[in-house]
Amino acid sequence: MKKNKIIKYKALKLAKNGKLKIVEKRLSTSKPYAKMLYCGVCGTDKHAIRGSLKLKLPQVMGHENVGVVNGKRVTWPTILPCGKCKNCKQGMYNVCEKNQLFGITTQKPMAGGFAEYTFLPKNTQLFEIPDEIDSDVAVLIETMASTKALNKVDLKNKKILIIGSGPIGMLSAIHAKSKGAQNIGITGHWEQVKIIEEIIDEFYKKNIPTKQIKSEYDIVMDAGGNPGSLEYSIKAVKPRGIVIESGCMLKDFYFDVSKMVKKELTMITQLGYIPEDFKWAIEMVRKNKKILKKIITHKFKLEEFEKAVEVLLNTKHGKVIFQLLEE
Repeated sequence: MKKNKIIKYKALKLAKNGKLKIVEKRLSTSKPYAKMLYCGVCGTDKHAIRGSLKLKLPQVMGHENVGVVNGKRVTWPTILPCGKCKNCKQGMYNVCEKNQLFGITTQKPMAGGFAEYTFLPKNTQLFEIPDEIDSDVAVLIETMASTKALNKVDLKNKKILIIGSGPIGMLSAIHAKSKGAQNIGITGHWEQVKIIEEIIDEFYKKNIPTKQIKSEYDIVMDAGGNPGSLEYSIKAVKPRGIVIESGCMLKDFYFDVSKMVKKELTMITQLGYIPEDFKWAIEMVRKNKKILKKIITHKFKLEEFEKAVEVLLNTKHGKVIFQLLEE
């Protein structure tokens, strides 16, 4: 029988004062844990660092994880379903009443991917990463799962416009291309969009007047998550088209639904994903690993977190990730 050990490791903690700092933590090998290889920085983390998203602090963040458990490379969903509430019993794990989210609300014990090691809380569901996917690219599996609403529409030979050029917007474009979209437009910043320009048919600067959009789109996906981006989506879609609200909202907002009624639009909404979505997301990443590699524009060591924050808050970037321990 293996003797339990105590592992000392470094973690990047968002402290009670809202400042990031590296701390030394400890874990016992008697509990489930992962050795961390990479962790992506999500918009949720960015808003928490800015202070525009209020979390219970202190917290080690990081929920786009790639680690090693029992010698195998794995990733896992942010959602930690309780499995007991009425929503979980119906398979709606993304609206679990406990609302436990890895690296966002996990505090007892504190768990998060911005660390060399992390505890794996109860109900963490591990998914093995295929050999064909590099560990840094595997960070994008969680983001790909966040484009799940695109699985609810027929994309073949359709025209789709994506509002927003951040990682979710870019991965939505890749998802749409994989599902046979005929024409892909995107709004946002060219510094980001040029990363995937090989699959983009039409680019529009952020907040361009909708009358300047050349095509009538069958589907518009709002990856902005605010009243302005939703209104923009409704203006850009053709009558009887489909609007996808991807659930990227930082806070609640209200919208005049009559604007949709007047065009007889269909709206599809999404809140995160369920763990099962990681299965198709892994396959989608495997098939598109070459272009996804380009989306990772910045890698930082944990000690370089100040440089990472500078990039996050003050530049137009692709995916920013922390490179942690060696495989």
